[in-house]
Amino acid sequence: MKTLRYIFTLAILAFSLQFLSAQGRFAFTYNTALPLGETAELAGKYSFRGAGIEGRWAVGSSFDIGFNASWNVFYESVSGSFTEGNSTLTGTQYRYVNAYPVMFTAYKSFGSSESFQPYIGLGVGAIKADHRKEMGLWYVDANNWHFGVAPEIGAVIPTWGSFDFLISIRYNYGAKVKDSPSVSYLGLNLGVLL
Repeated sequence: MKTLRYIFTLAILAFSLQFLSAQGRFAFTYNTALPLGETAELAGKYSFRGAGIEGRWAVGSSFDIGFNASWNVFYESVSGSFTEGNSTLTGTQYRYVNAYPVMFTAYKSFGSSESFQPYIGLGVGAIKADHRKEMGLWYVDANNWHFGVAPEIGAVIPTWGSFDFLISIRYNYGAKVKDSPSVSYLGLNLGVLL
């Protein structure tokens, strides 16, 4: 719940910053994602649960820097016998991964701002990952911060109004830390760039 408060605080901050900087642009996105690697081993279903905010500031005619904060939820239920440590349980296990990437970003755009504008980008920062397995009254969880990178390709599609559409594909990767597995997923993000 604390993480949701952080995301809402960042959203309010981003919305406020828009009025403070005429050069800044902010996006609100709906994020879907395909888990990969160790994330898919825990919860392998495609996720339609996610949201994000990002800010971009022009540094040159085709280069932007900024930030990205998002949230993706992966969930899967599996039935069978499961062993954790020296205990074995039989039943239905519910598995969750909540991923919260917070990245500093850089984007290189191609084309003019009045037309379809493809771009490439890279994010570097951290991913907070909450891994949880539940079965009956028992659960096992691991909550850690991971060093993260997020290469991205996308496009800004101009509209007739004061906003543009944004579509991107972003690969989020958080390195393995302690006993917590790495975080890895490919996201499709659709949004509005103000």
